Amino acid sequence: ATNSIWSTAGDGTFDDFTSLTPVYTPDSADIANGSVALILTTNDPPGVCSALSDQLVITIELLATVNAGINFSICTGNAANLSGTIGGGASASTWSTGGTGTFDDNSLLNAIYTPSPADTLAGSVVLTLTTDDPPGLCTSQSSQVTLTITSPPTANSGVDQAICEGDIVNLSGSIGGTATLSTWTTAGDGTFSSVSFLNADYTPGTNDLSNGSIVLTLTTNDPDSNCGVATDQVNIIIDQLLIANAGTDQQICPGDVVNLSGTFGGSATSSTWSSSGTGTFDDVNNLNAVYSPSSADGSVGSITLTLTANTSGPCSSASTSMLVDINQPISVVQQNLSIEIGQSTPVDVTFGGNFNPNDVLTTSIISPLPAQGSANVLANGIIEYTPDPSTVGVDSVTFEVCNQCGLCDQNIILIDIINIPPEIQPTTTTVGGGDVATIDITTFISDLNGNLDLLTLEIISQPLSGAVAFIDANNNLVIDYSGIPFVGTDELTIRVCDLLGACTTAVIFVVVNPVVITVYNAVSPNGDDKHDYLEINNIDLFPNCNVKIFNRWGDKIFDIDGYENTPEKAFSGQSNLGGKSELPAGTYFYSIDLGDGTQVKSGFFVMNR
Repeated sequence: ATNSIWSTAGDGTFDDFTSLTPVYTPDSADIANGSVALILTTNDPPGVCSALSDQLVITIELLATVNAGINFSICTGNAANLSGTIGGGASASTWSTGGTGTFDDNSLLNAIYTPSPADTLAGSVVLTLTTDDPPGLCTSQSSQVTLTITSPPTANSGVDQAICEGDIVNLSGSIGGTATLSTWTTAGDGTFSSVSFLNADYTPGTNDLSNGSIVLTLTTNDPDSNCGVATDQVNIIIDQLLIANAGTDQQICPGDVVNLSGTFGGSATSSTWSSSGTGTFDDVNNLNAVYSPSSADGSVGSITLTLTANTSGPCSSASTSMLVDINQPISVVQQNLSIEIGQSTPVDVTFGGNFNPNDVLTTSIISPLPAQGSANVLANGIIEYTPDPSTVGVDSVTFEVCNQCGLCDQNIILIDIINIPPEIQPTTTTVGGGDVATIDITTFISDLNGNLDLLTLEIISQPLSGAVAFIDANNNLVIDYSGIPFVGTDELTIRVCDLLGACTTAVIFVVVNPVVITVYNAVSPNGDDKHDYLEINNIDLFPNCNVKIFNRWGDKIFDIDGYENTPEKAFSGQSNLGGKSELPAGTYFYSIDLGDGTQVKSGFFVMNR
């Protein structure tokens, strides 16, 4: 033979099947079968000899396989649950550690490894899974897994706090371990300045304040997702604001004590009284303490008592005060009064005096009593003085005013009783020209004092018109305008006095209307002295007058200047033209010219015989 070739009964491969020393690589089927036959065959040389072959059997022993698992991490304090696998020719395995921890059973593929403190401090440990050494050519195998030990997140929300109502909570949280972020949450209804800020501020809500406490929670993140988040809580106690009430202001009499009745509330636990004065409390810590003013307090007249509410909590103390007025001596002043005769006048005797606030005053009249009148105290404490009738001059009333503490003072009302002169009301009277005016002047005169003396009524200035005026026995003002042709407004001055000699003067105005010329329309010149001539009333006031008389045919039968109601110058039934002839009875007509430029008056009259 000159050459040869290798062949296999299996599925493996030769690196060079023509070489006498090739390398054979079994395939999976060969391995699965556990053996394979390899055949070496020569070539067929020339001649009679045929090719030869020979074989050998290769026994394949299984290699041990092992897998300790993938690397993983646990949280500090936890044990590691292992998950190894073996195969091939391996029939057993053993766990070992590169650290100092312990296995619950190192022969178990799923053993539990508990890291030691040194492992934890190192932060990781290598665990090795090693197979047994099977019979034959193959040796044991090993595999490693790295166990990382991570620190857990930590959270610290700070120490519990107590705050006062209205304050905010200043938080001071901290995180550690693997934590990188944190969040604040509340079980109440308040708000954080920032929930992610460790030093956030928390403002309590309405319900927080009502409940009086709140729990705030700080929660971390879990970056490695194997330790879980960390939380911590802080308790916040909310104390109510302190309340103090010293009570209402008081007014006391000298020598009295002050009975106090204070209260406190909120989170106050105690209270203390203090004074602006120098008096003493029987117990400054008793809400119902009794305060005794000092003499200096009494001299000052008022003191301030302060109740302070205290607490051991976070809230500030609270104070409130009450004013105690200590009644001081009162004083009244002299009251001066000017009144008229018979006039009752009330006098407020407290006017101008000095009193304490809220004084209850009592007024009384004391001796000596008034000499020229009477006085009495009205229901409201005012004194009413009434002078005696027809009394003038000075009188006085001595009075005393006391308050509820028995503090009193005395003084007088000095009264000047004045006499008011009579009053003459301005008046204007209208009369007819040529008349005699009679005016009841007493209707215009009055006297408030009731002591008018009409016997003093007199004219001190006669009428400007020249008329004659006088006061008659009935106190009438009589003015005689007959015989003077005055028309217009006349005036005169009168005076009247009272029984005490007080007098009043006044001007009386009289309007004198134009003179009324009246012609009596009947004449009977028969010698009986009745209507013997034509009477024209007030014609004598017009000396420049002219009177003409006509018969019924219009013939002038009488004409005279300066007509007078006298037999010599009046019409008496005779014509004065062409002789004094007797005229028959009948109707006659007249015209009267007063000579003052006024319209001529005309009319008729009847003459009987």
